[in-house]
Amino acid sequence: MFIGSIIISILTILALIAAILFKPTIKIKSLELQTFWLIALLGAILLISFRMIPISFLFKSLTESSSVNPLKILILFISISFLSIVLDELGFFNFISVKAINLVKNSQWSLFFIIYFLVATLTIFTSNDIVILTFTPFICYFAKKGKINPIPYLVMEFINANTYSMLLSIGNPTNIYLSSSFNVSFLTYFVKMLLPTIFASLASLLMLVLLFRRDLNKPISTIRIEEIPLKNKKLIIINLIHLALATILLAISNYINLEMWLVALVCASSLLIFVIIHTIREHDSLAKYTIKRLPFNLIPFLISMFTIVLC
Repeated sequence: MFIGSIIISILTILALIAAILFKPTIKIKSLELQTFWLIALLGAILLISFRMIPISFLFKSLTESSSVNPLKILILFISISFLSIVLDELGFFNFISVKAINLVKNSQWSLFFIIYFLVATLTIFTSNDIVILTFTPFICYFAKKGKINPIPYLVMEFINANTYSMLLSIGNPTNIYLSSSFNVSFLTYFVKMLLPTIFASLASLLMLVLLFRRDLNKPISTIRIEEIPLKNKKLIIINLIHLALATILLAISNYINLEMWLVALVCASSLLIFVIIHTIREHDSLAKYTIKRLPFNLIPFLISMFTIVLC
């Protein structure tokens, strides 16, 4: 039984690596699915089917009041993602990006550092995944318009977002899981990770400058991107208040005896009410598109990997 669970676990992990490298998505008619969670789910189903893990034990582990409960981690991450995605759907990220780009005066170095600090700031307070998904098409667009190589900016964006996501425990699911596993509070995590994040960001910035200095020295055509007005300023302000409130409450959650997942869920639920009211009044699709973009594929993936680890 033990050897069988080990074999299934190893095969699942190897299949995951192969899928990420060679077949990240599959298409069934008009439906496109990411393979990483499908493979993890298959591995978990096999373990349950061959009774290598009792369903009662799995259910108990999923519902117990533990800091590493995967359901709590999922609620925390999806709630924080919701706060970020609504901002993006309202055009906030695009608006401040265009404002920043239009400050550039024919200098790739200026453009590079503006994008660098913009990505860093937004990543700290939102999510590295959302920032990367938002900025990648935007970088490709202004690179084409300015007739410059997009590679330095895309590499910088990816490294920068992942580096600064280390600063807060809500930066990505890995941070959430590790801080929860070792009962590290939001504030303690921030204090401990401040210096590593600063030094890692400076080291990566130095390497980026050395690696792409020739590309960044090249001239750039004048970039002037038409500014897109914000969709709803009042809702954006409400959203920013919710995000700020969530960050503050998460920082002091350990001192007021509130679990982080509950703080994030309440803030996201409150904002969802405003989003639904806006959707009904304006007859638009804000709620639909926001919910559609939530990382729901993490749910089967995380629960499946949790099942595999339990074995």
